[in-house]
Amino acid sequence: MIYEDMAIFAAVVETAGFAAASRRLRMSKSTVSHRVAELEARLGARLLHRNTRTVRPTDIGLSYYERCVRILAEIEAAEAEVRDQQGQPTGVLRLCLPIELGMHIIGPAIARYRRENSQVDIDVEVTSRHIDLIEERFDLAFRVGILADSRLIARKFLTVPRGAYASPDYVAARGAPNRPADLAEHDCLHFYSPYVPADWTFFRGGEQAIVSPHVVVRMNNLTMLRDMALEGQGIAVLPRYMCASALRKGTLVPLLPEWQPPGADVYALYPSGRHLPLKLRSFLKFIERQLRATARQIVEMADVSLDIEDRIPAGPAGTVSLRRTEG
Repeated sequence: MIYEDMAIFAAVVETAGFAAASRRLRMSKSTVSHRVAELEARLGARLLHRNTRTVRPTDIGLSYYERCVRILAEIEAAEAEVRDQQGQPTGVLRLCLPIELGMHIIGPAIARYRRENSQVDIDVEVTSRHIDLIEERFDLAFRVGILADSRLIARKFLTVPRGAYASPDYVAARGAPNRPADLAEHDCLHFYSPYVPADWTFFRGGEQAIVSPHVVVRMNNLTMLRDMALEGQGIAVLPRYMCASALRKGTLVPLLPEWQPPGADVYALYPSGRHLPLKLRSFLKFIERQLRATARQIVEMADVSLDIEDRIPAGPAGTVSLRRTEG
């Protein structure tokens, strides 16, 4: 009971509300509120400031929360060690995934893992928001690009090739850039996240070009950004595998064939300085094997080599020949 009350209280603090905590814990809001009230009564201290908009810990509540987190982590570690000795992954594995990566790449691998490890329950949040693994008690997060955080271990699993793309209608109307610097004069569609820089970088052999594109649309969803490019709204830098079908149909064309943006590195992040439970170790081992195979498939999808010169309408001055390109 004390352990459960600590976990409920910690969830309320981490989600800043009883409703959000109830969703995380899969309990009714009234039950969460009642358990916290009972905890405060037992301790003889007010742990939370409550108002109509938010819930935040008092000074005493914050100190108690920090102890609860340490105690809960120790209990988790102790239970994980016991389960490990039995050799069968069990428990709940909490994962956080970026939207497109989760839908197209990681999601199918999770399904295959679950078929082989039916005693592990999977709790996944697919989101573009910045999450704190420690505070929100995730076991593992996948990110495209990373922010430095000494509390986390980062393992690179995959590099996703990218390219610059636009629709034939856009190229007909505006021409194609001859060099990265020309992007300052084009309509550009930018994907943004805490892990993606505002400038665009391109490489040609050992030469590097960093440009500030003229951004007319900013989105944190790659699928919607690709759809904007398909509608002729501008130039986007996108994962190649997401554009392979459009390239084959001729509804997107690759630009700057001599220049390539760097691939997007996919990392798995998990808390450092703690015992890794068997469920997490088994998932990491499984996903590494799965993503090696996925990497080969992505490269095959990305290597779209088309003779598309006739598909690109004649445009104004500045349109370049794209006889042979790689998507």
